[in-house]
Amino acid sequence: MTASSDKTCKVWNLDSGETTTTFALGNYISDQQVGCLWQRDFLLSVNLDGTISVLDELNPDRPKMIMGHNSPIEALISDLPNGRFFSASNDGKIVCWEQDTGKNIAFTGERHPNKITDICISGRNLVSVSVDSTFKTTPLSTLAYPKSEKLDGTPLWITDAGNGHTLIVCTNKIITVQDGQVKNTLDVNWDPTCIAASKEGDVVAVGSSDKNIRVFSHNNGSLTHSYSVTHVGAVSCVAVSPDGTFVAGGDQAKRVVLWKKTEQVSPTSWLMDARVDTVRFSPDGELLGAGSLDSSFQVYSVDQNKLIHEQKFAHRQGVKDVVWYDNRTIITTGQDILIKSWKVNV
Repeated sequence: MTASSDKTCKVWNLDSGETTTTFALGNYISDQQVGCLWQRDFLLSVNLDGTISVLDELNPDRPKMIMGHNSPIEALISDLPNGRFFSASNDGKIVCWEQDTGKNIAFTGERHPNKITDICISGRNLVSVSVDSTFKTTPLSTLAYPKSEKLDGTPLWITDAGNGHTLIVCTNKIITVQDGQVKNTLDVNWDPTCIAASKEGDVVAVGSSDKNIRVFSHNNGSLTHSYSVTHVGAVSCVAVSPDGTFVAGGDQAKRVVLWKKTEQVSPTSWLMDARVDTVRFSPDGELLGAGSLDSSFQVYSVDQNKLIHEQKFAHRQGVKDVVWYDNRTIITTGQDILIKSWKVNV
């Protein structure tokens, strides 16, 4: 068996020198095959992207793919109704994972050529943004990448705001996208760093480098400022509880702060050992997960207002994102290119 940069593998008859089976393994540059192995009854090939193909001579057009990430993972999002979640890495790759089995499903089409900064699910689509100032709106039903759409700025963070609206923060602006097209842009005189919304999308919180979280009411793509709260350090991540009652923020001063309107309801002891990079409420709003550059993540009880779990050394070089698969299962990822699932005992 041979592997080729023409994106095929071939099995040859040594006596006649003729090809007996040809495996066509894609149409993109990343599908170039860089190595192969015939191990007993298994025919294996690996492509430029690191995906391993398990080949079957009786079914050459149906290879089994074993894939994952080869570079640090930047973002996670759960797709609860379909029992799966998505991860995105800084080489532009998105992977769909089945939570119960760990199996993954490949996307088709041309992916982002550059680092993905964030992803979210909006209606029936997965929306992803990249440092090349573009976004994609990929149907969840097909996982077929569409063409990229241009943004007026480099996107940092995105959130689903309901009714087909996605809000994207860039430097000095908040962009509203609806059904895959830019709807409007709100220019601001401060520097947004992160954004989150309630389940219905009517409450939106935007963190900024000036240490403030600005909370807006949202209606059909229009944002109206409601109030602001101030952190000790620049705000690096933000979350809104599903019902919009609470807002949580993490900052570069290592603090996790829970707010109810303008009242800080969390104790000052909610402190990590380095910058807080992610905060997320559980689907029922009872728990808050936070991940830090210090390689750990913590889980807080909103009702009891206390830390209930801390996991040190969860990911080497930092926990980049956390997401809740259900009310007591949290998924974490980081710079070590690993994804881990944890049960939280309350």
